[in-house]
Amino acid sequence: MATSNSSPYAPSLTDEEIMASLRARVRSRMDGATAAAMRASGVDYAYNFGLSIPQLRDLASELPSRLSLAQKLLSAQLREMRILGLLSFPPETLTYSQAISFAKSLETEELLSLFSTHLLAKNENVVACFPQGESLRVQRVWLNAHSRRLLQNLPTSGLAQAIETTLERLSAQPETLSITEMDWLERLYNNEEWAKQISLVLRSWMQLPEEHPLRNVASDLLSL
Repeated sequence: MATSNSSPYAPSLTDEEIMASLRARVRSRMDGATAAAMRASGVDYAYNFGLSIPQLRDLASELPSRLSLAQKLLSAQLREMRILGLLSFPPETLTYSQAISFAKSLETEELLSLFSTHLLAKNENVVACFPQGESLRVQRVWLNAHSRRLLQNLPTSGLAQAIETTLERLSAQPETLSITEMDWLERLYNNEEWAKQISLVLRSWMQLPEEHPLRNVASDLLSL
């Protein structure tokens, strides 16, 4: 978030004044063709001005780190304002119950991905609490956050529990394998510390029938 010297928003401005300024700045950058292409590809919002994520990151970098502002942005109907809410949400204030609520309620894959990698992944205490009893949708949000932390070489508290729970679930329910789990397993296997944790299970999957999806995943990883 912005420092007091770099932000165009004076500390005295209210959340509503900042949001009014943001709406005008977002509207001035509107890209109708991109917004239409997103709708055609299934990325559907009530209102979408077609700004790119890099453009929105630039705008978010100027915002004050203020929870009340982030919450108001997230309650807006415009795609860009909601993304700005996620990007400007102070990660240290995120609670486990809020994270579960976000994982359940955010409607698009774009919002879920940004929440996972740009908010949840930055709060070590919350991401360490793997949501074992929650839906696959919620668990995959946590797996994406763990992948982000692995990529950035950040501490991985709670990852052992996530590994145990997910490998048990895949072994019992191989039909739940998705691209999220495949990417996460590859990230683990490419990490020297965690590769040892999953190698035994991968080798057991190699004993499955030749066309079994878990055997294919294990074969791909063990050949790296």
